[in-house]
Amino acid sequence: MSKIEKINLNKTIDYSDENIEYFIKKNTESKLLDYQEIVDKIKGAKNSIKIASISNISNEILDALHNNLEINIYMIFKSFDNSTETLSRFDKRKPIIAREVQELENSFIIIDNISYLFINPLSQKENIYILVDEKETQDLGFIFNYYFWNCASMEKLVENISKPMESPFPPFGKRELNFINIRNLESCKSLYIPRDKKYINQLDMNANKKYFSDDLKRPILINNDNFQIGNFVLNLNFEIKNSWLLQSNTQREIDISLDIIPKVENWDKTINILDFKEIELSDIRASTIEEMGNVKPDSFPKESYVNSIKFYWNVLPPIKLQTSKKSSLYGQFDKLKNDLNRELDVLEITLNNLKKESNLLSKWFMGTTRQTDRNLKKITEYRNINLHLMSIFDLENFFNKEFKNFYNGIIKSEKDFKEDKKRKEAEEQWNRKKEQKEKFLEKRQSEKKDDETQLSNLKLKSEEKKILQTKIDKFTDEIRDLGKEKQANQFKLNNISKIEKEIESIQDEIETLKKKKEELKNEQKE
Repeated sequence: MSKIEKINLNKTIDYSDENIEYFIKKNTESKLLDYQEIVDKIKGAKNSIKIASISNISNEILDALHNNLEINIYMIFKSFDNSTETLSRFDKRKPIIAREVQELENSFIIIDNISYLFINPLSQKENIYILVDEKETQDLGFIFNYYFWNCASMEKLVENISKPMESPFPPFGKRELNFINIRNLESCKSLYIPRDKKYINQLDMNANKKYFSDDLKRPILINNDNFQIGNFVLNLNFEIKNSWLLQSNTQREIDISLDIIPKVENWDKTINILDFKEIELSDIRASTIEEMGNVKPDSFPKESYVNSIKFYWNVLPPIKLQTSKKSSLYGQFDKLKNDLNRELDVLEITLNNLKKESNLLSKWFMGTTRQTDRNLKKITEYRNINLHLMSIFDLENFFNKEFKNFYNGIIKSEKDFKEDKKRKEAEEQWNRKKEQKEKFLEKRQSEKKDDETQLSNLKLKSEEKKILQTKIDKFTDEIRDLGKEKQANQFKLNNISKIEKEIESIQDEIETLKKKKEELKNEQKE
C-alpha cells in the first residue's frame, strides 16, 4: 500500500462589496499664520485694546501689549482658572481690567477701530484669523461690552479677584447686529472638525460634506455665505484649504493607489486598499481519507481593507488507518511514565539548585530566577500529562521534540549559569583589585604632588639663598672698601697730628725768640 500524502486546498473570499467610511485628501495648503500683523497693530495702537479669549494668550501678543505704554487694556476670559498664565503677566506695573464670562465661546481682539476674529484659541503659536473692518468692528465692540458689563461673574483688578463692579450704564437694549449673530446655524452644508478623534461624534451631524483639517482646533459649520465658529454666525465667505473629505464607498470603488484614512482607524496615518492577498493557514488533519478533499478551517480570519483574500492550507491524512497496527510504543506507557518522572526529578533538583544559587546572586541573575520558576511550573504540568490519552504522533512529537528541547534547554541553562557565575566572580574580583590599585595610585599621586610641592619650595628657598648670598658678598665688598678708606683717613689724621706738633714746636720757639728780643730791648734801654 502506497503512502498517503497530504493534499493542498484553498479558498478565495471576496470582500470588495464591504462598505467603508474614509477620508480622502482634498488639499494640503495651510492657512495658518503667525501673529506678526496683529503684533504690529498692537504696538501702534493709540487708545485701547479689548481682548476676548477662551484660553491663555500667546506670548507674542502679550509681549506686544507690554511694549505699548499708551493703551488701556480690557480682557474677558471664559475661565480665570484656565487663563492663569496670561493673568500672571499683568500687575501694578502693567495693569489690566479682566473679567470672567462663562458664556464666551469665541476669541477676538479689538484694536482701536479694527478687529481680528480668531478660528483657534489664542494660545496657539499660529492661527487662522479674519481682519474685520471698522464698520463690522462695531458689532464686535457691542458684543464685548455686553459680555463685559452684563455677563461677567468675576473681575480681576491688578492682583485681586472679586465680584465685578456693576455697570454704570443702563442695561443694554436689543441691538441689531449686521455682521455677527450669536446663535447656531439651523442647517449646514459643510462641516469641518479638527483632526482629532475626540470630535468624531460630531460627524453624525446632518451635513452634505464633512471634513477634518490639521489647521483647526475647533469645529466650523458652513452654510452658503454663513459660517459658525463657537457661537458666532458670520455672514461672509470662508474656506478651509487644508482638509480631508469624508466619503462612503464599497471597497472595490476605491482607487487602490489613493492614500485614505478610514473613519474607524487612528487618523494619524494613511492606508491603501489592497486588491488581493494570500494567507497561509495551519495544517488540518482529516478524520478519514474520504473526507480529505473537503476539510476546511472552522473559520477564516478576517482582514480589513482587502478586496479579496486567498486562504490555503494543507490537509494531513488520518493517523489510524484500518490496516494499521497499534504501535509497540503504547505497550511501554508505564516505562515511559517512569522514565519521564525520573528525568523530571533530575530536572527539578537541577532547577531548585539553580534557583537557590541565583537567589543568592540576585544582583546578577534576576532573570535566571524568573526563568527557573517558569520551568518548575512546566515540570508540574508535565507530571500531570496522561500519556494514555496521547496519539502516537503526539507522543513521538512530545518525547522527540518538545521534552527533548526542554530537557536540553535546562541542562544548557545550568551550564551557562555556572560559566556566567565564574565569569561574574572573576570580573568582580578583578574590579576589587582594580579599585584597590586605583586607590593606591591615587594615594601615590597625592604623595607625588606633596613631594613636588616641597621640591618647588626647596628650589624657591635655594633661589632666595643665592639672592641673600649675593647681597652678603656686596656688603662684604662695601665693608672692605670702607676699611681701606678708614686706614687712609687714619694715615692722614696721623700726619695732621704730626704737623700740628711741629707747628706747636715752632710756635714755642717763636715765643722764646720774642721773649729774648724783648730782653735785648730792655738791656739796651738801660
